Amino acid sequence: MIFYSGLVLYAPALALEAVTGLSKNVAILSIGLVCTFYSTIGGMKAVIITDVFQSLLMFGALASIPIFAIQQSGSLTEIWRVAKEGNRTDLLNFEIDPTVRHSWFSLIIGGGITFLSQNCVSQTQVQRYLTVKDLKRARQALWLQFPIIVGLNLCTSLSGLAIYARYYDCDPVSNGSITSSDQLMPHYVVDSTGHIPGLSGLFVAGIFSGSLSSLSSSLNCLAAVTLEDYLKPVYHKLTGSHPTDSQLSFYSKAISFGGGIICIGFAFLAQLLGGVLQAALTVIGILGGPLLGIFSLGMCTINANQKVGLLNGKWFLILILRVR
Repeated sequence: MIFYSGLVLYAPALALEAVTGLSKNVAILSIGLVCTFYSTIGGMKAVIITDVFQSLLMFGALASIPIFAIQQSGSLTEIWRVAKEGNRTDLLNFEIDPTVRHSWFSLIIGGGITFLSQNCVSQTQVQRYLTVKDLKRARQALWLQFPIIVGLNLCTSLSGLAIYARYYDCDPVSNGSITSSDQLMPHYVVDSTGHIPGLSGLFVAGIFSGSLSSLSSSLNCLAAVTLEDYLKPVYHKLTGSHPTDSQLSFYSKAISFGGGIICIGFAFLAQLLGGVLQAALTVIGILGGPLLGIFSLGMCTINANQKVGLLNGKWFLILILRVR
């Protein structure tokens, strides 16, 4: 969770550098401290309230980019033609080869495991389910997110095709316009739609919203897990009593603040990992896969205990790191 949060914090810093020229280090510190502050003070209620507004900004920014891209290119057909000529639209790759990056085999299996680990056993997602009144509403929320995710993926895919159609014969990384391929999207927004008042600001707000939403949720979950699984048992073992509500509130805020500082540190280290998307997917795959396996083991048999689950999780983690 902390590793992933560092990546989430690093991504908008790249975007802000491409759009405004602000240093990545200053952006990381600014975003990290602001998010740590309101997550520490407000708790889960602040996280949920800010998530709503941040989601609206994020989806608004993502939806606007394909619309303006199609308008500038003349039609979606033109974008698709350029992408097809560059072999970017290979939709019928059915190779059963795990070394092929994008095929039906790799996307269904790899994407399916990633989706399940993020939506079924992720602490941040489960904690969101627990904020609703009952199980029925949690299921409704889960079903409601499916069309939203589909729309989000369509917007990001169309944006990627539009960026390729714009720069297929002039790579901004090669000519020195940007320093990293992770800055392609913000560079495209400034370069192609910068003349439209407010659009660059909307895009930056959307990027910040996605980062702040993920980071605040992670900090809140980190505090909850640390309190329940570590601090409370240790406190009871040492004192023979349970901490009071005021003590729990103080400990929770202290853990959130400390976790935020650690995430800021990992965000600085994220600069050494290369592409943000690949690094994020690697972290999710390495940690989410074994966690999903442990929960699946518990669902399939009643004979598994804590030691068996941890042992299997450890060996799966070693295997994944070895393959990686």
